[in-house]
Amino acid sequence: MTNIYDVLLKQQNYKPVIGYCGAAKYICIFYDEDKEKALSEMQKYVSKHGFVTPDGKYTVVDVVLREREPTGKVVSITSYHKLFNHITGKRKGARGNDQSKNRLIRLQTRSAEPTPES
Repeated sequence: MTNIYDVLLKQQNYKPVIGYCGAAKYICIFYDEDKEKALSEMQKYVSKHGFVTPDGKYTVVDVVLREREPTGKVVSITSYHKLFNHITGKRKGARGNDQSKNRLIRLQTRSAEPTPES
């Protein structure tokens, strides 16, 4: 069986009592069995709407990718900030690092290494 990937808006359910907030509430905006398609839709949503609901009335705490089995059992929930660079909007590498940043660091360390004298 293949897993299903949901793109969810995470809202905090606030109560009118000062200092109390209820359990998180999720709004599903997209789901698919293809993880890359779900990630693409997640990126499109954030670039178009930012961290607000589609109607623009409420802000959301986070946009998350939930991986679940067809039975409904949740395998993982990953934050947008762990998957994408929140400034550039580009996808991070497998270890959670921005690949372009890693490339720049490698180039800088190569140029900073002393050259062996013969």
